[in-house]
Amino acid sequence: PQLVSALLHVYGGLQLLQRQPRRDISFAVSASEGSTSDAGVKHLVEVQRIVQQTKKHKDFELVYRPLDLDTGGFLAVSDAGLGGIGEAGDAGTVVDGKVRSQGGYLVLFGDENLAHHGTRGQFNLLDWRSLKLKRVCRSSFAAETLSLADANDAVQHLRGALLEILNPHANLREWESEVGRWPATLVVDARDCFDHLSKDTSALPSQKALMFDLASISGSIN
Repeated sequence: PQLVSALLHVYGGLQLLQRQPRRDISFAVSASEGSTSDAGVKHLVEVQRIVQQTKKHKDFELVYRPLDLDTGGFLAVSDAGLGGIGEAGDAGTVVDGKVRSQGGYLVLFGDENLAHHGTRGQFNLLDWRSLKLKRVCRSSFAAETLSLADANDAVQHLRGALLEILNPHANLREWESEVGRWPATLVVDARDCFDHLSKDTSALPSQKALMFDLASISGSIN
């Protein structure tokens, strides 16, 4: 019990840090935080490693610059790994036994060059997450799709939030057309996701539940 209590105490502090300025430790914290149920010495060692990493880069900072809200737009960068995290939060494989898939995303607000032309530009980081995927994934395509769906949810929420901030009297029933002034670009390195979302294809994913995720994403970006 004392070991679990100590781990929970440290995880609480790390969670606070990674949700505010220290997005660089998001993956390490998320991957290891599920290990408290069977806590052992190796978990303490892993937590100590994260704490040392955090202290090593104690001068890490996020710098936010003023950007033109009339010409900028949103970008969401998503990635996922299939079954790469073991029960203890360390690297795992299917051979090892129970593993889980991890996803993550960054949501940015970029300037005109980045958001509209796809060229180098400036951006501000608005949201980030590294998290255990909620459903069992049987393929990399499934993991990438679920992570992309989380990223899409986040970017659509932030578009709506910005609309309400700038125009408190906006017609929220028509919010999708209202937020069209800010393009939302989804960035993913999975070719299967790209093909299903950008091309007319009759191929169906093996996990049929993914059809709903793909339809939701497609409806947001088209």
